[in-house]
Amino acid sequence: GTPNTLAPDGKLSFPYPVDASQRTPTLCNFSGKTYWFSASDSTREGWDRGRGHTFVKTMDKGMQCTTMKGVTCDDGDDGRRKHCGFVAPCDNKRCHMGEAVGVMGGINIINGNGRIEWMPSHSE
Repeated sequence: GTPNTLAPDGKLSFPYPVDASQRTPTLCNFSGKTYWFSASDSTREGWDRGRGHTFVKTMDKGMQCTTMKGVTCDDGDDGRRKHCGFVAPCDNKRCHMGEAVGVMGGINIINGNGRIEWMPSHSE
């Protein structure tokens, strides 16, 4: 079977990607805001133009989660959860590096309150 989830309004949402890998971050943005993803937040240059840098739009019905192709995660100590980059909320084309939070390999759900929940994925 395909795992489903409840969207913030409590309605059953579309399936998560079952082929998400622990080696790459997949972002499911339910926050209602656009987010910015970048593999690096150590410098402004890295944040603006780092590997995988892109906008992650909030998801409407029927939209898919966004997998960051070409972004490889760091190895985690336990061999499972791996750090993969950062996301931060945007408004009026400004994305707030100071509010950046880390994302992991596998599926990352961005909630309405901006918190990120990590779900282990089903395959490698």
